[in-house]
Amino acid sequence: MTQTLKCVNISQSNAPKTGNRGGKLSIENRLAAARGILLSKFGEFIPKVSITLGSGLGYMTELLMDAQCCGYGDIPYCPATTATGHAGELWWGHLGGVPVVMLKGRSHLYEGHPISDVVFLTRLMIRCGVRELILTHAVGAVTRNLVLGDIVGIRSHIGFNCPDPTAGSDAMELGTEFTPMGNAYDPELLAIAARCALDWRISFHRGVSFFKPGRSYETAAEIEAMARAGADVATMSTVPDVMAAAQMGAQVLDLALVTNLGTGLGNPAVPLSHEEVQAVAESMKLPFGQYIRGIVVAMNNRPQQMSRMAQFIQGGRTQTSWRRLLIRQPIRPKGGNNNKEGYRANLPTIRVSQKPLFL
Repeated sequence: MTQTLKCVNISQSNAPKTGNRGGKLSIENRLAAARGILLSKFGEFIPKVSITLGSGLGYMTELLMDAQCCGYGDIPYCPATTATGHAGELWWGHLGGVPVVMLKGRSHLYEGHPISDVVFLTRLMIRCGVRELILTHAVGAVTRNLVLGDIVGIRSHIGFNCPDPTAGSDAMELGTEFTPMGNAYDPELLAIAARCALDWRISFHRGVSFFKPGRSYETAAEIEAMARAGADVATMSTVPDVMAAAQMGAQVLDLALVTNLGTGLGNPAVPLSHEEVQAVAESMKLPFGQYIRGIVVAMNNRPQQMSRMAQFIQGGRTQTSWRRLLIRQPIRPKGGNNNKEGYRANLPTIRVSQKPLFL
């Protein structure tokens, strides 16, 4: 059952308003001020998961039960959102019985924000006690292995041209000085997302994102270069948030919804547009919403699901077979048949990426 609600501010604050970065206040002090206001709004509500909603994905707030919200303008030092499809509202409630926060909209570098503002809400969620983050975003495909509506679980990124939010003297107060990025995209959460994709018959791939600040879309040459570099999708977001979350020790699941094909991969007579992005996101409203809810419930029930994995292995299939089932790699039939087109019987209706993808 869904709810149609409007975001109404439930309290007022005399704290500094949107866009005021507090002069010489450190990042830690700004986060502390925002945390105090936000926790007072939460009351006894304690969120377990934070879900950031990308372009055209704000409809997911309709899935919340006992939902409440406030505008970003009521959170001290929180930057404004100006991009179409990013409402700038913070919602909280229960999704599948799990207490969650949903960030309806995010800030981007292309809006003119400094990198510390772009990742402000991600850091704030972690400061409020959330240790598991789900980042969603609309992306463009840079390979022909993907089609509109596919979901890519990001396993790594290429962010050479992305400012590092962990740089600067005051950022060191938030976590490690030099942050390792080997497990920035949590492999356990990625495995859960893959398993839930099988349950919901979702076309799921693992892949690499390439960060581009925006706002302009990529040229055909840039798309080709991204693909040659090993990327599967192009994004204008999430990479800064992932770096900030990794520094603070949070677990991240990054889910990218393919809403357009990169320049040179689609119909050359139809130019890329943000309207197309929003239309594809709207068309995935039901399956993607159910999928996210399934993931949140699975994350909350992890001990029981690990037990189910053990039962699966003990039931006669090897651990290697289980890993292959999650990875969606072609499985050769028994009996020495080298037919490379052989797949498990329960997978034919799900598109399988031909690129090598790993846990």
